[in-house]
This record gives sequence, structure tokens and C-alpha cells, in this order.
Amino acid sequence: MKTEYRKEFDHCFLIVSCSWKQSKDFAIRMMEENRIDHLSPVTSRMLNGHLQLYYEITDLMPLTDVFEHIPISGSMIRHLFQDMRSAVREA
Repeated sequence: MKTEYRKEFDHCFLIVSCSWKQSKDFAIRMMEENRIDHLSPVTSRMLNGHLQLYYEITDLMPLTDVFEHIPISGSMIRHLFQDMRSAVREA
């Protein structure tokens, strides 16, 4: 399994690539088939006998980078935890 980052037009992707034989592995099938709302969307593509999982990461940044230069308010923290709770429930 190989990972890389790629920018296409106005989107950025984390790409997990594996051979056709590896694509039948349980872990790869879990990554491809078990999509969870509120987390990074994933699409799959086949290219030259390799399965590629494209995770959309265009607007995603570490929280330390997001709040490094701006103060965080109570409502922002509340929304952050509500979204995290929704993601965990969905998982």
C-alpha cells in the first residue's frame, strides 16, 4: 500500500494506492466500503490494475493551524464537539 498527496484543479487529495491483489484484503475493503459521514469523503478509482482511494482533504487543516492566529470562541468549541460527536455516533 502506498500513500501520496495530489492537487488536481481546486482539490487536494490523500491517495491510498494498492495492487488489485491487495484490494481484496479486509483492511482495504473496509476503507473503501465503510464511509462515515462528517469525515473525509472517499472515492475509489482503478488505474492500471491498482485500486486508488481518493480522500478529499481540500479544506482540511490541523486544529493547531486553524486556531493559531485567531481566538477560539465558545460557540466554535461547541460546534467542533458537536461535529465530533456526530462522527463518532456515525462510526
